[in-house]
Amino acid sequence: NMKINLFRISPDGDNYSISQDNKDVAEELSDLLGSEPSFQCDFSLKPLGDAIEVKGHFKGHSPQDCSFCGEGYPYPILIEFSEYLVPKEPPKKSQKQTSQEDELDQEDGLGVEFENFYPARFLRDRIGFALPFQVPCKTAEDKCENYAYAQKAVNRHKAPETDESNPFSALKNLEIDKKR
Repeated sequence: NMKINLFRISPDGDNYSISQDNKDVAEELSDLLGSEPSFQCDFSLKPLGDAIEVKGHFKGHSPQDCSFCGEGYPYPILIEFSEYLVPKEPPKKSQKQTSQEDELDQEDGLGVEFENFYPARFLRDRIGFALPFQVPCKTAEDKCENYAYAQKAVNRHKAPETDESNPFSALKNLEIDKKR
């Protein structure tokens, strides 16, 4: 698993480039990018006081299926990121983990575990958030025949338009039972 010691970054910062040629990273991302992933990630790590700035971009494809017609295609993923990492010293060997909770606290969700930065873990979260819940057709112009049908169904269930200037306009079509 590729790891970078955050305490050994040069004061001017270090640049990194990761692609599908890095087998460890490719294997870690294979469930999101497929068994033969194609991607490129360039990023820099630069110390800023107690924090480390990680800044860069990711470009790749994920095998996805259109949510409307089921046709599979390589969904393009383009991610720009700029975040701050805060490394911390590992506990002394004499200190023992007191609970399972302490073990879970070792990683902060940004791919940092004490002084080590794991780019694959960091990218995994970013890619997961970049993937859509409802996968569109290949392009906005190239919508499948099921898209128009699905949009009609969605439009039937939309709330009626209201006059934004009058807060009571939503009550305009309200029917009241006057049996009292």
